[in-house]
Amino acid sequence: MRTQADEDLKRARTLLELFEMRGKYKQMGDMGLLRSKERVDAVAARYAKRDLEERDRATRSKYLIPNPRV
Repeated sequence: MRTQADEDLKRARTLLELFEMRGKYKQMGDMGLLRSKERVDAVAARYAKRDLEERDRATRSKYLIPNPRV
C-alpha cells in the first residue's frame, strides 16, 4: 500500500534530482559561454595585433622607400 507520505517523498526526491540536474546544466552552459568569450577575445586580440603590425609596417615603408618622382 502506498501512502500519501510515500508519494510525497518520491515526488520530493524527483524534484531534488531535477533541481540538481538543472544546476549542472546551468553550470555547463556558463562554462561554455566563458570559453566562447575567451576564444573570441583571443581572436580579436590577434587581429588587433596584426592590424597594428600592418599599420606600423606601412608607416615604416612610407618613410624608407624613396619616392621615384623626385
